[in-house]
Amino acid sequence: MQLCSSDLSHGRAIVIMGVSGSGKSTIGKLLAESIGCSFLDADDFHSEENTEKMKQGIPLTDSDRLPWLETLRDTLIDYVLRGKIVVLACSALKPSYRQLLRTADFQRMLETQREDEENQEETNLMSHSLKSLSRESKELYDNQHLKGNRESHGPSHRVTFLLLNGPIELFASRLKERFQQGTHFMPPSLLLSQIDALAVSEKEDDVILLDARLSPEEVVQYAKELVCQNA
Repeated sequence: MQLCSSDLSHGRAIVIMGVSGSGKSTIGKLLAESIGCSFLDADDFHSEENTEKMKQGIPLTDSDRLPWLETLRDTLIDYVLRGKIVVLACSALKPSYRQLLRTADFQRMLETQREDEENQEETNLMSHSLKSLSRESKELYDNQHLKGNRESHGPSHRVTFLLLNGPIELFASRLKERFQQGTHFMPPSLLLSQIDALAVSEKEDDVILLDARLSPEEVVQYAKELVCQNA
């Protein structure tokens, strides 16, 4: 099923992002069902060590997250370069994390890397990303994008981030409820550390805000409209 009339056979990655309790998984699943595409939850890609740290209320470091982000990056690359649409629920809190995920949009990644050379954190992370790209992904990119196919893939069109924004009280109550029910490993105590880590750069025109206070159905409808507007 096509997401927008302009999508045709091109791949697309839609990242539903935000802190814990913002509704990423709920919205992501509903959006994927509405579009008729695959849904992935980034929590399922964490190592046992990372999951155990979070269960104990220990915030993850950038070093903890890097292998996880690289796995997510490679997964998005596979979908996008093969012309598939995928919805990913992922916290993606920092610009450097999102920059790594943007590798699935090679033109976007190359342009942003040039613009942000002064930002050492993002430059180092992107350099690591480029060096560790699988041989298969690089060959697939060369075949599909570098050899006469650039004009059909505009920058920032293949990866879009939808940030679920809302009051901390709402997210805290959701976290408390699901933690008490035992339906998620993330304790409410980690919410403040995630809010402190969340940052969006003015240059990130592919990060779009969604109102997490709306009903899931309203959020999904709005998300589809916004994604199509930015296609």
